[in-house]
Order: sequence, then C-alpha cells, then structure tokens
Amino acid sequence: FKHSGSGKVSHAELVDAVAGRATTWNIKPENMEKFFQRADIDGSGALEWEQFRALGHKVKKLATISQVSTYILARLMIWDAAMSTFWVVLAFVFAYNFLGPDECWQIAPSFLKYVLVILSSGMALWQFRLTISVLLTIIALFSFFPFLILKVPVVGISLLRIRQTAYDQAGNTRRLLTSQQRELKWLAQQKEKEKARKREEERARKYRPRRS
Repeated sequence: FKHSGSGKVSHAELVDAVAGRATTWNIKPENMEKFFQRADIDGSGALEWEQFRALGHKVKKLATISQVSTYILARLMIWDAAMSTFWVVLAFVFAYNFLGPDECWQIAPSFLKYVLVILSSGMALWQFRLTISVLLTIIALFSFFPFLILKVPVVGISLLRIRQTAYDQAGNTRRLLTSQQRELKWLAQQKEKEKARKREEERARKYRPRRS
C-alpha cells in the first residue's frame, strides 16, 4: 500500500491500511495520529521498514488476543446452551418415566402431550416446583462451572484489585506488568533497537573503504 513509492509508510497510508481494515482490532481513525507518533521513533514523519514491521507485530498481537478472547467466550456460551438443554430434556424424561403424577399420565399418555401439560399447568404441582429448584441448581453447577473457572479470576482482579503474579525466566515470582507498563517497555525496546541500528550504520560508514 505504498502509494508514493518512497520506501516509507506515511501517516495517511497507515490510516488507510490499518484503520480501514481493522476488523478484529478496534481503533478509531482519529486515534491513529497518536498511535503513529508512538511508532515513529525517529520523528521523521514516516515509518521505515523496521519501524513498520515492529508496528505490524504489535497490531497482530492485539488482534490475536481479541480473537482468542472472542473464541473462548463463544465456546463458553455454546457449552452453557448445550448443558442447559441437556439437563432440561433429561428432567422431562425423568418426570415422564418416574415422577408422574397419575393425573398427568391419564391426560397425556404420550411424551409430547406430557411435556405440553407440564409446560401449561406443571407449576401448580409441588413435585414439579421441587424438580425445577433442583434442576436450576444442577444447571448452575454444570453449565456455569467453566465461567466460574475462567471469569471469576477476572472479576476478582477487577473488584478486589488483586495483582496477578507469574514466574520469570529465573524462576522468581513477580507481578505482571500493566498495559501502560508493557507499552512503555515496548517503546523503550524499540528506541534501543533504533539506537543500535544507527550505531551500526555509523560504524559501517566510518570504516567503509574509500576509493582511491
């Protein structure tokens, strides 16, 4: 998408390439100016290939995190719907075969008619009120168990302000960096790479053999 053919990516080209096609990474075009200035370490007004490649890796990482989170949430919702449907059908089958009562069996001898009778007037019978209370407990335990495992830590961190910890390469426990700290660390790494690249260019220019 280098329309100018200069070998660099300008701000307008970056906005057109990223903001207009960012389906999994939510960023508004008006916020691209600030994002571009952070990536433009040397302040030239355009991104060189190394800067653009680092920026592309960061965008890809953000989009991947968004896709993984959406995928996990979708699987949890499918699991919840499947388990809820399974236990509801199992409750109707159990009630039709063992619970009764006799007046329902007399009115509705078939399973489908029995289900319709229960749905229309089943709440008037204490057996079904008790069954529904037990059924809701079972559904809560089986259907929402993955939510308790995967979502409660997030809720605990948000409400109780508990900082997450992890093990570093040396095996020591440390606190995880916040998003702002990760951003500053990434910018510092990019500046160090830019300085190292300039030193290599200066060294190569200094020791370049001159033609006689």
